[in-house]
Amino acid sequence: MRSTNLTSNTVRIKIGHRSVTALVDSGAAVSVISQALLTSLPAECVNKCDKEIPFIFTASGEAMPLTECVELTLNVNGLLLSHIFNVTPMLAACHSLILGFDLLTKFQCTIDIPNKTLYFCVGLTAVSVRDKPREQMILASLSKGVILPPRSETMMLLVRPRC
Repeated sequence: MRSTNLTSNTVRIKIGHRSVTALVDSGAAVSVISQALLTSLPAECVNKCDKEIPFIFTASGEAMPLTECVELTLNVNGLLLSHIFNVTPMLAACHSLILGFDLLTKFQCTIDIPNKTLYFCVGLTAVSVRDKPREQMILASLSKGVILPPRSETMMLLVRPRC
């Protein structure tokens, strides 16, 4: 068995009064929020928008279904930043908010890799980028065969006997 880091390249920001973890993904063309996270936010934090919904693909090449666009105001150390996010039911719980290239360029962000810092608005404010695991997922082998379609994933219950 081996563990997988689920919090690498993430930052903590606020939406309304709720603190959330966001994945910093300069390879993502647009910023995305999961339907589950969006539903859990207070209604006053979410503004529906009429922007055309783009057609996007994941890193594995499969189409990512988008249902709508919403405008959210992010609180980054007291600096309020309004941005449009695309909503999808497809994101995993560990990465339910993705800060994409569109947000990073709009707010003139700089990623300082040696110092593990993400600067917003040409250094007006900054947040630490996490590179150490807060949570871990244990990968294990199965006792019986399971067939999954190509380029797909699934969640499985893993029961660990107590010693």
